[in-house]
Amino acid sequence: MTNGKIYYLNFDEWKNLLFEFCNNNKRCPTQTEQYKNNNIGKWLQHQKEKIIDKNNNVYIKLSENIYLKESLDKYLNKKLNFVK
Repeated sequence: MTNGKIYYLNFDEWKNLLFEFCNNNKRCPTQTEQYKNNNIGKWLQHQKEKIIDKNNNVYIKLSENIYLKESLDKYLNKKLNFVK
């Protein structure tokens, strides 16, 4: 909240916050984890749900971080194996 108004983060602000969390903690957040008063884990889970393959724009942007890339690759492998 800023001056009594709710401030919503855009994708790049969420991404930067997520990268900061991952680099500081050397891991990805759990689904229920909060960071700097933001539901960072829930946001990451929603982003994962949008990813269908490694060519997806969200995957490309988030996989720039080594911790996220590892997590996203595991998520995609499970998702793709489930579909088969």
